[in-house]
Amino acid sequence: MPTARSQPDESDEVLFERWRGGDARAGEALFHRYFLSVERFFINKMPHDVDDLVQDTFLACVKGRKQVKYGGKFRSYLFVVARNLLGQALRKKYRVPPSVTLDAISVEELAPDAAAQMMHKDEQRLLLEALRTIKIEQQIVLELAYWEDFTTEQLAEVLAIPVGTARGQLQRARRDLERALESLTDSPALLESTRTRLTDWAAACKEELGRRAPDR
Repeated sequence: MPTARSQPDESDEVLFERWRGGDARAGEALFHRYFLSVERFFINKMPHDVDDLVQDTFLACVKGRKQVKYGGKFRSYLFVVARNLLGQALRKKYRVPPSVTLDAISVEELAPDAAAQMMHKDEQRLLLEALRTIKIEQQIVLELAYWEDFTTEQLAEVLAIPVGTARGQLQRARRDLERALESLTDSPALLESTRTRLTDWAAACKEELGRRAPDR
């Protein structure tokens, strides 16, 4: 993990412009700021490849930083890179044909995994399992919304789609998650607890994933 620290009042835009101007410590500070977010992005999708994928994401950002026209959009740019690398890694590892897009297949279909076993609470395990059963593109949308507080506009930037389309995608993803939750448990009490406190359980998962990683 990067070790550099940025000052609290240094925005992404300020750090990015300093980094692009040759200040390596500013780049390290940006990476430190978002290291856990990027790690969290991959853990519930390719848990045994997280280290390599995180490293590849930051290396790709270094190579492509000149393409970013506005430093305030660094976070969106970072997850554009992560999403692209995820797609490439899934295709390579599981031999997914180019014709199959991320909105046509789920992580669970490719590789049933025990990532959810890291969670202490039943509601957290259920939520992570449900996220893995919906389409990957929807999983990305929900995890960025719940864990990284992405706005609809920022989601649109990551997915390279219009804002209205991103808003519809988020709504569909929430409906599909609801159906996935219902299909994964026979316990009405567990389903009700997870459903009614979904934001709380999502936040709890975020905290757990921020300090845990599967054996890999």
